[in-house]
Amino acid sequence: MTMHGAGMIQCLREQGISSLWNWCMDVGAPAGTPFLTGLPQIYLGWLVNYLPFIGPWEAHQISNALVDAIALIGGYMLMRRWSAPRWVALLTSTVYLTSLSITRMNGFAYTFSGFVLLPAYIAVALWILDQFVRGRRLWATLATFILAFVVVFTDGYSFFGAALAIGALVLVWGLQRREAWRSVLWAIATFGAAIVSAGLAFLVYTPDNVAEVPVGIGAFRYLGLDIATLFIPQPSLWWASEAGLPSLVGELWGDGSNVAGNYVGFSVIGLIAWWLWRGRRRQSPQTRSEVFALLAVALVALVLSLGPALKVFSMTQEITPEWDVPTSMTTLGLPTTWLYESMAGFDAMRATYRWFVVTRFVLVFASGVALGAIWRSTTKRPVPAEGLLLTRTGAHRWAQAATCLLAVLMVAETAVNVPAVMASGAAHRRHVDAIRYGIVPEMAAMIRPGERFLVVPTRNDFMLNGVIPFTEGIGFNSAPDKNYNFARASWPDSVVAAADAVGEPEQNAAFCQALAAGDTDAIVISYLDPHYDARSWPPDADRTAYYQWLADGVAQDARFDVTRGAYLSVIRLGPECDDGR
Repeated sequence: MTMHGAGMIQCLREQGISSLWNWCMDVGAPAGTPFLTGLPQIYLGWLVNYLPFIGPWEAHQISNALVDAIALIGGYMLMRRWSAPRWVALLTSTVYLTSLSITRMNGFAYTFSGFVLLPAYIAVALWILDQFVRGRRLWATLATFILAFVVVFTDGYSFFGAALAIGALVLVWGLQRREAWRSVLWAIATFGAAIVSAGLAFLVYTPDNVAEVPVGIGAFRYLGLDIATLFIPQPSLWWASEAGLPSLVGELWGDGSNVAGNYVGFSVIGLIAWWLWRGRRRQSPQTRSEVFALLAVALVALVLSLGPALKVFSMTQEITPEWDVPTSMTTLGLPTTWLYESMAGFDAMRATYRWFVVTRFVLVFASGVALGAIWRSTTKRPVPAEGLLLTRTGAHRWAQAATCLLAVLMVAETAVNVPAVMASGAAHRRHVDAIRYGIVPEMAAMIRPGERFLVVPTRNDFMLNGVIPFTEGIGFNSAPDKNYNFARASWPDSVVAAADAVGEPEQNAAFCQALAAGDTDAIVISYLDPHYDARSWPPDADRTAYYQWLADGVAQDARFDVTRGAYLSVIRLGPECDDGR
C-alpha cells in the first residue's frame, strides 16, 4: 500500500492539472493505471504533496494519518450519539481501529482504508438523517452524495458493508417517523439516488475490459470464514501468543487472512448479552432502534462472511488447485452459493470473510454501548438516608469500578499481539526503505526520459507501481490484479511475447524482436521480483541469483546493449539486433 500510494501520488504530481481527468498514464502503458480503489485517498495525498517540503512518500503517510484521525473521530462521535461517556467513546473507537479484523486487513491496500473508515461512514450517515429531520434538505442531500462517492470509490468490499449498515439504519429511521412520511421518502430517495449515481459513475470510470482473473466458486469456499475461528484464540492475540496457543493458519482452509483475525471474545459476547437483557432499558428509543438494527446487520454480515459453505473446523485436504474447495470438503453447502455465483458485485467478492469486519464493527460498538449503559447507572442519584440526599453511594462506586474492570477485560481479551504488530511494522519500514533507497533511485538513473520499458519477470507487479513513477520513463507493468490484467491486454504482441519468454530458450530472440519492432525502448531485468519481493522481505537469495544469471546471459549476447546495476539490468537494442531475430 505504501509503495503503491506514493507512486500514484508521484504520477499525479508529474501529470499536473491533467490528473483531474486522467488516471496514471506512465504505469501500465499504453492503457495506464486507473484508481479502481483508493481514489479519494490518492487524490488527498496528491493535494498534500503540493505542501512545502512534502514528498510523495510523506504525502501518502499523511493521508494515512488523516484517514485514521477521521475514523477515530467518527467512531467517537458515534458513541457520543449513543450517550456513552467520553472515555468509553474514545476507548471503543480505539478498540475497533486496533482490532484483529482491522490490523489483519493492513496490507490489503485501500480495502483496509475503507473498513477503517466504516465508523465514520455510519456516523456521517446518521448525521445526515438528523439534518433531514431538521428540514435541512439541501445540505443533507449534498452530504449524502459526497458520502456515497467517497465510499464507492474507496473500496468495493467496504462499500457493500457500509451500504448494508446504512441501509438498515435508514429503514429503521424511516419506520420511526412514519408521520413525517414526506421527509422519510425524500431521505430514502436521496440515499438511493446517491448510491446509484456513485455506482454508475464508478462503472463509467472503470474501463470495460477491467476484470479479475476468473476463478470458480471453490475459491469463495476457500476464503470463507470458519465458525471455529470465532471462538478459538489464535497467536495473533497477545495473551494467546504469550500462552503459547497453536495457530490454525495452514490447518483450516484459506490463506491465513481468513483464519487469524476472527476471535470474537467472550467478554464482548457477555456485554452484548447483558445489554439485550437489561442495559437496553437504560437507552433512548433512538439508540435502542439503531443498535438493534446494527445487531441485525452483524448477523447478516456473519452469514455472508461464511461464503457459499458452512465450515466448522474444516481441515485442509490435498486438492489441485489448492484453492478450489468443493462443498464435500466443507461442513455444509449454503443457499448463499447462488448469491456469490450470480449476483453482480458479489460474484467478485471471493474473499468473503471480509464481511466479518462489519460484524466486528457492530460487536465492538455494541459492547461499548453496554459499557456506557453500565457507567450511566452509576451517575448521581439522590438516595434518601437519615433525612439526607446522598449523591453517590458505595454501591455506585463499586459499579463504576466494575465498568472499568469490564473494559479492561474486553481490551485484554481481544488485544492484538502488540509485539508482533510492532515487529511487523518495523519490518515493513525496512522493506519500504530498501526499495525506496535502492531500486527506485537506480531505475530512475538508468531509464532515459520518455523511454518505454518493460520490467521482467512480470506477474501482478505490486512493487513497480511505487518505482516506475519515479523514473522519467513510461512503464508497461502495473498492479494490482485488475490493473495488471487491464495493462497487459493493451501491450503490443511483441511485448507480451517478451514477457512470456523470460527464462525460456527463446527469451533473447523475443527480447530482440520486441526492441527491433520499436514496441518498447528497453527491457529491464529486475533482480528483485516485482511480485514476490513486494510481498515479503528479504528477497529469496536463490531467486535473485537466478535473475542475475538471466541478466548475465543477455549481457553476453552481442545483439543487445546492456547497462548493469546493483538491482537491475537495462537491455536496449544493439547493432546486431536490427533484423529482429
